[in-house]
Amino acid sequence: MTSAVRIRPEPRQVRVLDVVATVVLVLASLALGLYFAASSIVLAIAPSANSFGLALALYGSGGIILVGAALALVRLVRRRMAFWVPIATAVLAFVAWIVGTSIAVAG
Repeated sequence: MTSAVRIRPEPRQVRVLDVVATVVLVLASLALGLYFAASSIVLAIAPSANSFGLALALYGSGGIILVGAALALVRLVRRRMAFWVPIATAVLAFVAWIVGTSIAVAG
């Protein structure tokens, strides 16, 4: 009889700089999301604002940032490089906010 030998891959090392950068960037992107939410709520006071544009600016940008924070956390737990996730989600949230506010202001 032959016995199968299983070779376990070595666990990945924790990259301290990546963890610190990811946490700082996730907190910064959450603060950016709060700014987007506050400015969208102020925009909602305008009488001629389009509701779809407001929803995209408020919920779209906030949802993108929350999904990005969760994805960054999952990548950190799996010991994958994660610092780029909050950067990418902040850019996508900014684009969603710009598009949403443009639609809302256009009317």
